[in-house]
Amino acid sequence: MTTSDIDHSGVGGQVGDLHQGTVVVDTLAGGPGVFTATMHHRLAQFDEGLLRPEFFRELQRLITSAFLTGEFSAYWQAIRQSMVDVLSISVGAWGDTPFSFRGAVYDLGEWHRRFAAVSQFRLITSPASLREVKQSGTTGVLLGFQNSTQLERDVRNAEIFQGLGVRMIQLTYNDRSDAGDGCMQVTDEGLTAFGRELISRMNDLGLIVDLSHCGPRTTMEAIEWSRAPVAVSHAACAALHPHPRNKTDEVLRALAATGGYIGVCAVPAFLTDQRKRRPSVAVMADHILHALDLCGQDRVGIGSDWGVTQAPEPMLARLRAEARSRGFREDHQFDFASTTDGFERWSAGFPRITQALIDAGLPATAIKGVLGESFCRFYERVTAAAGREQHAD
Repeated sequence: MTTSDIDHSGVGGQVGDLHQGTVVVDTLAGGPGVFTATMHHRLAQFDEGLLRPEFFRELQRLITSAFLTGEFSAYWQAIRQSMVDVLSISVGAWGDTPFSFRGAVYDLGEWHRRFAAVSQFRLITSPASLREVKQSGTTGVLLGFQNSTQLERDVRNAEIFQGLGVRMIQLTYNDRSDAGDGCMQVTDEGLTAFGRELISRMNDLGLIVDLSHCGPRTTMEAIEWSRAPVAVSHAACAALHPHPRNKTDEVLRALAATGGYIGVCAVPAFLTDQRKRRPSVAVMADHILHALDLCGQDRVGIGSDWGVTQAPEPMLARLRAEARSRGFREDHQFDFASTTDGFERWSAGFPRITQALIDAGLPATAIKGVLGESFCRFYERVTAAAGREQHAD
């Protein structure tokens, strides 16, 4: 496929220059979200008998098989079209009891099979490896957890999973974890003793502390406790849309003051009240601009968290069931089949959000920061903090 084959309708030549000039990072990649004919066929067969945990495990095995047999050209086409260099991938989030130690091992095993067989992939293990991806023309994968329950309340397991390639751990999902309270909890009781212990260990290891799904009190206490900057890898701004998953201006200011990072998402339900206004790349740009106003241009990026709208129906049905079981109510307007205008496909979304930021008059240096430079510098600050003086008992 040549550059002329790639659909970049609605974007100008400056977009390509900006993407080429920086490491482009999606800090919670919702895509590429493409599926082969074999996958569609097999998933339809699975739908007749497999329970949700086994369904998602078999899906990962199908994806690995497509990579290993060279049948996944659609994936690489989507990567080229997106002009994204590094994808942060959530592992162990689906399938076996969600966010379990066993489910994490299953997913990590599949990813390491892919790394061993596909030279185009590069496992991100350090800030330097982010830069090297751009130089080598490979696709970087940063592995992370969207909950801390995979650790089974044992901070030593953070070391084990670091050894298996994990570099980012979210303290909670929507509900309560051993580390703190999620954003859907009626009462947020804040960071727990285990949460503080875990953050300190992650600081020592140079692992990224992610607070995307944490409740407001847990978020603020984690920012204050951590001696390294922390991330909100995928969220939006509560000032523009007061959804429980979004972060307040107070949180954004605290994040910025401590050297942290926020990746603005493309999730329709988090961008706007869909009963009043269609979610779109333009609305997403508004959230990015608001975050930049509060945090500064070296603290904001993109964590799309969206891109499965074209998934096979058996998969969408199970994802919807998972969402309901994890605290999303009807009034939250959360549906995996919903789309953000201009971000209907993950592969087309990044060039279009870049164009929207150009159209908004944002200078090139700021746009490069949003595309990935801000995250690269943030990760450098995280690893630089490893080994600093620990909290007193």
